[in-house]
Amino acid sequence: HMNERINILFISSYIDLGGGETALLNLVDNLDSTCFLPHLLVRAEGQLAAAWRKRGWPVYVWPWRGATTYFIPALWAQLPISRRIGKLIRQQNIHLVHSDYHTLPMALPAGERTGVPVLWWCWGWWFKPKWWQRAFFQRPAATIALSKAIKAGFLGEPPFMPPENVDLIY
Repeated sequence: HMNERINILFISSYIDLGGGETALLNLVDNLDSTCFLPHLLVRAEGQLAAAWRKRGWPVYVWPWRGATTYFIPALWAQLPISRRIGKLIRQQNIHLVHSDYHTLPMALPAGERTGVPVLWWCWGWWFKPKWWQRAFFQRPAATIALSKAIKAGFLGEPPFMPPENVDLIY
């Protein structure tokens, strides 16, 4: 329907306003509010949820533990939070999910189960996928790196996936 706004679910394991969260707010502030409705899911109350609410956008606060860099994709996909994210996607008619690294192991399977694309921002060159995670990191609809150094560090040498599959947006 042409008058329906596109619902985007932003998921962050971070709750306060550091650099990444400030950049996320800046990104969302620049979406056309007549076209998009940004939803936020966080693991606890904090500055990010407060700033989101101040803008009049929906916020959901549920406890979960963010993934470490050693997560096992098949196990994290089965966590209750992943199923709960899937229910939220269906209940709120979410069209796109934007995840951080630490929630991607739960958000991506939820998006796949509901048929909703999931993208994520790669903020750190130190997030080098382990050998057992390489196929997982090729599944998101988009991976966005914020610098050439982050992209190169994430992909490794030799790159574990085609470099053109990681978008570079400063």
